[in-house]
Amino acid sequence: MSVDITCLTQYDSVTVNMSVWSADELITDSIVFTGEKRITIHDFETFFIEKDKKLWLHRYSVKLSFSDLTILYSSTRPYNIFFYDKSISVKYGYPIKQWEKEKNWMDQVIHIITTNKRLNKRME
Repeated sequence: MSVDITCLTQYDSVTVNMSVWSADELITDSIVFTGEKRITIHDFETFFIEKDKKLWLHRYSVKLSFSDLTILYSSTRPYNIFFYDKSISVKYGYPIKQWEKEKNWMDQVIHIITTNKRLNKRME
């Protein structure tokens, strides 16, 4: 799985785009993030599904609140992402080393966004 995240601070939301490979073609009906908080998403966009050699490549886009993103990255343990089809569940988790690296990077990003939000409020 690969993930890219865009923070839209003026809307206090985050767009998370994900590429997911699986042995089966998924007709995904929900995406669930689990960690300190369980976040279930039914309203997401599927950009495309295509066969990539032996695996199926799925590309999704979901929106989260900035506070939900902060909760996902506040844990010392990695969160998991589940992709649900009516009959199939595919789980993705982070290897601990990858999680530590991504968490450190996201901690910096979240700190910068939070600091700038506070500064903008003081200037209003």
